[in-house]
Amino acid sequence: MANKRNLQIIVCVLLAGLVWVRALDHIADQYAEEGLQRALSTFAAARGLNALISLLQGTAFNVEFGVGATIQPGAVLDPLDDLVEQFSSLMLVATLSFGLQKWLLTLLSGVWLSGAVTAGFAGWIYFLWRNQTVPLLLQRLTLAGLFFRLAIPIMALGSEWVYDLSLAQDYRQSQAEISVSAPPTVTAPTNERLVDKLRRWWEQSTDIGERIEKLKQTTDQLTRHLISLSVVFLAQTLFLPLLFLWLMRVGYRLLIQ
Repeated sequence: MANKRNLQIIVCVLLAGLVWVRALDHIADQYAEEGLQRALSTFAAARGLNALISLLQGTAFNVEFGVGATIQPGAVLDPLDDLVEQFSSLMLVATLSFGLQKWLLTLLSGVWLSGAVTAGFAGWIYFLWRNQTVPLLLQRLTLAGLFFRLAIPIMALGSEWVYDLSLAQDYRQSQAEISVSAPPTVTAPTNERLVDKLRRWWEQSTDIGERIEKLKQTTDQLTRHLISLSVVFLAQTLFLPLLFLWLMRVGYRLLIQ
């Protein structure tokens, strides 16, 4: 019994000391900041892509040929335009999610919560030292405080670890593609307006069908990259946080039992 009691006391001391490890908070805050910067960068790229699509639809893609015949290849961009709008909303939510993580890290790493958890473990050790049963309420409150104190740092660390392990390459590749997705321009005066460059880019091809086919291929590729980025940010801001919080809740219930 004495060995079991001593082991429990050691565990309580270690857990009480863990809430004061600021290095864990600093690393978690750094990871949350990196995620926030990625989300902001992708959100800006999405808005830029949306503006480019609107420009192409409104100017370069109203082409007349023949007598009384018109073609509007800008309609090819409508599905992509809708997807970009939805993706932009997702990226706004992802940005807010990373910002919320940083705020919760600051709030829950405060001295008030760490001190409360330490006081709870001190009471726990007191009852163990006197060979008395630790009140269930004290156990629940102390472990709940420990859960809230460590939940956000562990969630941020775990999410970034999974990102580095399996999502980083997809993010970098897709981010690069949507960031350089503007159509190529031919040699033109440096003071030429962007609208004029895009119009000449469209009109330089005499094969309208080939131009539309290339446009379809481009939109298909952009769609895949947008979906890939959506998976990355949904995993980091929704799925992985919920998974780690669930695992910590399971651990909390096991400790209580």
